[in-house]
Amino acid sequence: MPILHVVQEELGYVDQADIPVIADVLNLAVAEVHGVVTFYKDFRRTTAGRTTVAICQAEACRAVGAAELADHAKRTVGCGWS
Repeated sequence: MPILHVVQEELGYVDQADIPVIADVLNLAVAEVHGVVTFYKDFRRTTAGRTTVAICQAEACRAVGAAELADHAKRTVGCGWS
């Protein structure tokens, strides 16, 4: 994972074309690296926007209005979620 974080810091995201190279360097299957990149939400597979907003969706956060806050943010800003 540290290598994936470095790649993302340098490029802004983890490009699909880089996954086989990373897998080869680490002597892992491409599926293993791809699985990590797609499982963890911290890794982006496309370039991020100028501003990134994260709204917790855990059960405790949803109980105090996180879903409504997310809906309000989408309506106000006119964006979607990735």
